[in-house]
Amino acid sequence: MKKLLLLPVLLLSFVGWSQITIDETLTTQQLIEDVLIQNSCATVSNFQQSTGTDFGQGNGIGAFDQNGSSFPFAEGIILSSGFVVNAPGPNNTLHSDGGFGWPGDPDLEANTTATNTNNASWISFDFVPFDDQISFDFIMASEEYNDNFECTFSDAFAFILTDQVTGTVQNLAVLPGTAIPIEVTNIRYEVIGQCAAINEEYFEQYNFDPVANPAAPTIPAANAPIDFNGQTVALTAMGPVISGNNYNIKLVVADQGDSALDIAVFLEAGSFSLGIDLGDDLTIMAGNAPCEGEDIEIGIPSEPGDTYQWFVYNPVTMTFVILPGETDSMITVNTSGTYQLEVTKPSGCSATDEVVIEFAPQPIAGEPDVLPACDELPNDGFAEFDLTQRDVQIQNGQMTTTVTYYETFNDALNDMTPIPNPTTYINMVQGFDTVWARLQENSFDCFDIVSLDLLVNDSPDITDPITDLVVCDNDQDGVESFDLTSKEDEIQNTLVDISYTYHNSLADANNGTPFIANPTAYVSAGELIWVRAENIAGCFTVGTFNLVIDLVPEFVEVPEFIRCDNDGDGIEEFDLNTQNATIVDGDLDLSVTYHPTEQDAMDATNLLDIPYTSTGEVIWVRVESNSRGCYGVFSMELIVVEPPEIFEPDPLIYCDDDNDGFGEFMLTDADEQVVNGNPAGNLVVTYHELFVDAQNNIGPLDSPYENIVPFNQIIYVRLTDIATGCYSITTLELIVEETPQISEPEPLEECDDDGDGVVIFNLTDSEAQILAGLTGGPYVINYFEDPALTIPIANPLNYPNITNPQTIYVTVGDTNNICVAQTELVLIVNLPPELNQPEPYTLCDLTDPEDVEVFDLTSRIPEITGNDPNILVTFYHSFADAESGNNPIANPTAYMNLDPLTGDPENPQDIYIRGESASGECEEVGAPNGLVLELRVENIPDVVEPTPLEVCDVDNDGFALFPLTDKDAEIANGDPSITVTYHETLTDAETGMFALTSPYQNIVANMQTVYARALYSMEPNDNGCYKVVELDLIALPAPQLPLDIEPIVKCEEGGFAVFDLTEREEEILNGLNPLSFVVTYYEDILDAQSGTSPIAVPTAYTNIVTPIQTIYVRVEGNNPTNMCAAVG
Repeated sequence: MKKLLLLPVLLLSFVGWSQITIDETLTTQQLIEDVLIQNSCATVSNFQQSTGTDFGQGNGIGAFDQNGSSFPFAEGIILSSGFVVNAPGPNNTLHSDGGFGWPGDPDLEANTTATNTNNASWISFDFVPFDDQISFDFIMASEEYNDNFECTFSDAFAFILTDQVTGTVQNLAVLPGTAIPIEVTNIRYEVIGQCAAINEEYFEQYNFDPVANPAAPTIPAANAPIDFNGQTVALTAMGPVISGNNYNIKLVVADQGDSALDIAVFLEAGSFSLGIDLGDDLTIMAGNAPCEGEDIEIGIPSEPGDTYQWFVYNPVTMTFVILPGETDSMITVNTSGTYQLEVTKPSGCSATDEVVIEFAPQPIAGEPDVLPACDELPNDGFAEFDLTQRDVQIQNGQMTTTVTYYETFNDALNDMTPIPNPTTYINMVQGFDTVWARLQENSFDCFDIVSLDLLVNDSPDITDPITDLVVCDNDQDGVESFDLTSKEDEIQNTLVDISYTYHNSLADANNGTPFIANPTAYVSAGELIWVRAENIAGCFTVGTFNLVIDLVPEFVEVPEFIRCDNDGDGIEEFDLNTQNATIVDGDLDLSVTYHPTEQDAMDATNLLDIPYTSTGEVIWVRVESNSRGCYGVFSMELIVVEPPEIFEPDPLIYCDDDNDGFGEFMLTDADEQVVNGNPAGNLVVTYHELFVDAQNNIGPLDSPYENIVPFNQIIYVRLTDIATGCYSITTLELIVEETPQISEPEPLEECDDDGDGVVIFNLTDSEAQILAGLTGGPYVINYFEDPALTIPIANPLNYPNITNPQTIYVTVGDTNNICVAQTELVLIVNLPPELNQPEPYTLCDLTDPEDVEVFDLTSRIPEITGNDPNILVTFYHSFADAESGNNPIANPTAYMNLDPLTGDPENPQDIYIRGESASGECEEVGAPNGLVLELRVENIPDVVEPTPLEVCDVDNDGFALFPLTDKDAEIANGDPSITVTYHETLTDAETGMFALTSPYQNIVANMQTVYARALYSMEPNDNGCYKVVELDLIALPAPQLPLDIEPIVKCEEGGFAVFDLTEREEEILNGLNPLSFVVTYYEDILDAQSGTSPIAVPTAYTNIVTPIQTIYVRVEGNNPTNMCAAVG
């Protein structure tokens, strides 16, 4: 960086609230060379400027001086979109100097976002740089910093640098590190309620107060050194250049969009650097100093023809001393000092720059102890380390350092991939590992590296789980003394050098304290103990075991063991072991023995034989825990009892509905006979198919039960006394009787002729159906009005119904057994069907012979029956046949209206209708005159087959518009009651669908057939009958005239001549046969189109318009089959 070395001088001055001063007397060259650059070695030329004075307004360019004020620059150049005379403070006036006669600048608009600029002030000059970069310092100030407009408005400025060799153009007035032009709107503090802050670090202050944002820097307007509302901090414009190339720079400011609220740029004097730049100082205070022991290279790139000399500052003599032999553009140093480089150009001009180099002290890492960690079971050789436990040893009192850990030396050296979790690091090598600690000075990159060894120690692999420590509570007081150390052999397994402590909680065991003081005689009522096993490496494992006080085993006492005296001798064998399962209740640790006395049971002596024979007595039972040795005793009485008394029940009888020999028996109906009415609640009756099942009380039968042996089966009855478990067995016979296999009769139906709803039925009419197929007997049939069979019908031959319909309940009994069959008989009273008089049935006379058509009489049935599906309709030629139901019309779906006797057409014709109910019991014929369907055949229109409809095809593509309705009169043959429609298909014509509009364009080229539907639609013929005829559409080709016809030219004085118009006839016919087409000529286009008033003598025609007249030509076919014409 450049410095000016001065002899120490003490300057004492009093600074008040001063303002800058302005000098408007300097020329553009003086402003550039003497103020901005201040370097006699600089190569600058072509000085130019423009401001308001060039347009009859005030001056916007000048020099400024700090004048002892607080303005950051001591002196420099000011460029303003207003008058520089108004730039000095205080900030008492809002300046909008200059008018619209002072123009803007196109270069400014081309290199920024500004448009429609006004009041531009600029200076420019050419220069040749010595280095690869230029720079200068500046401050932007603006009236738009008014706590409002900075949100939305900004005037513009730019530093436009142009390489005159390459043509490259760049704007240096950009936000640091970006290509964004600097504007008021992108350097501001937050304006509360209006806009957020943006790049506020580059905003210096408001030159007035207060403002809405208390955080925004301000000074009072009266103290402001300049008369602008706000200003930025000092910024540096920098740009890369090519040494030796010719450059032009243009420094320009202007108002944006208007001429209000001025902007100014202050350029610091002497800051425009064209020489060399050694870069920033490297100092400890700046935090960028290199480390002690490092070599640092400083300098600039070498340029051909330049010579170099290095100096170092001697603080004693306060002068720069030459460094012998250091004549390169670069130098390597490892000692603190201020170094200067002098560059001499071939022209003899020289430039210098200095840089301060300081070296920061290097930290020295302490050697850390090995860091051990205890492995967790199963001791896989990996453990969790807190590496930061060695931070203190490594820092060794160097408090301004930080320790970071790495897995490799190279990572530590290059500060790459530090261990992210040093407090919970798990080693990468089984059993041990080495990591690397980087001790780094906090303010610099200075560091030292040291290794840290990690060691994984095994934790004791003790027995897991540890069995319970059990002591029997012999005195039953619930407390016993335990020797906890008796478990140590089990716990340590094969381990050696293990120490043990015993604890009452996991936390105590993990901490090692407090512990049980007397583990060999620990009194407890039973609990969980934590044991801590620790090896000589200090690693430990915690296990647990239970202290258990063994009480008298829990078991189930069996007070009685009862056996039945099945043979009546009073003696029975007792299998005592059958009680073991009940006594131990699933506890496999218990064993059971039987003894004659209580003392024998206590002493475990005199075991009883099993099975044990007895007439009944009291014995003693010992129940002992196999694992713990504790036991208990109780007494058991052996009892011999008699079986219950059982009685054989009467057979059960089932009436078989289907006579297959199988039925369902309610076995429990025999219970009362089996016990002979004994109401004792301890007797249980069960039924079994096999005797052995009854003996073993297995396979009890459900009730009801279906027999498995047809017609007759013996089953076994077991009577059990649940109080003693004793039982007796007898038999029960199951008998299946046959039931008459009757049939369900069809309903009896009668017709209610008088409409009172009641008819006399002969119920016995159904007996043939009911008894159909039966043999044997005799059978007894009874009739009942109710399903409970409590209201018998006394006279079934003459029974009047009481409801409609009504169900009668019928029973049929066989005199040979008690079985009775039952069925139902339905009585139905029918009413005569209700029929409707149908409308006449009319058809159009479409087929031969005349006045005869085929009628579907059944199509009128829904109208006749009112859509009742239960009415059967038949059709007849006479009322007598309809009444009797004889001679119905054989084919009513295709009936022709012919006289049944003569076969002649009968139009109209009456058909008689008969309706019957579905049962056939009731009918209706429409008495006294009958119900009639009238058949009528109506005439169809008498139409004419039309001639083809022909239309000229003007473009000869086969398609044209056809006026279909022109054929209406021809087809209708003059009948006004006929309406004609046209259709593309025969189906559409017959159904009257999709009628065509007229005119109609054909869809089949040249010739197409369409279908005309002629319909009777008006009086006197409005019967709706129709007839369809074909109509051919023909597109006739039309002659095609040429687009251009060669003019006929005559040279005559006076403008009139005689023309032979037929000279162009061959060209006009355009290849048409002159024998088939006629050419006529017309003076008017309308005459040509209508074919009227042709030129009488076309071979000798005198023009009537001069000098140019248009004649219209009509070409028309002379064939009667094609009279199409073309006009041109």
